[in-house]
Amino acid sequence: MPPRKRPRGVGKDGASSTGDEAGSALHRPLGTPVPTKLLIARHEHMSAFHESFAALWRQGKLCDVKIFVDSGESFSAHKIVLAAGSDYFKALFTSGMRDSAVSQVTVSEVDAGPMQDILAYLYEQRLEVTPSTLHAIMRAASRLEVAPLLSLAGEFLISELSIDNCVESWSVALDVGRPELE
Repeated sequence: MPPRKRPRGVGKDGASSTGDEAGSALHRPLGTPVPTKLLIARHEHMSAFHESFAALWRQGKLCDVKIFVDSGESFSAHKIVLAAGSDYFKALFTSGMRDSAVSQVTVSEVDAGPMQDILAYLYEQRLEVTPSTLHAIMRAASRLEVAPLLSLAGEFLISELSIDNCVESWSVALDVGRPELE
């Protein structure tokens, strides 16, 4: 079979030698690769996107799952937000097993306060902690596999480290037992 002719203005590597990429797309012969451009979402857009989900969550709108904790308290949420921020929920909702289609989930070994804090973190990408609430939040984040929150909590633990609390901080890190805290 004879070699195919290249369209005028296209080099051996397929790149256009005309320099006019935007205008040449309309006049490109069939089969010629179209140059692509990488579009990157601006940070402000992602913040607005997160804020939209957070507003829906605060209003209790379009929530498709109810989370129950050991105390019996429940929290409404969106499966997509939970799956995006928690490996535990991602595995639960995407497994294809019976539990992936449920609208109610019971999470054991997590108290109501830390569950509320983790939901606030997943929706608002920020969390206020104190040394007294940190341990329970870290245990819940470990149970629900929210790695970014564990990393942030570990950084907070280190920043607050002093001679007065070093044994307690070490105990928290051992209890949670996550690689993010090594």
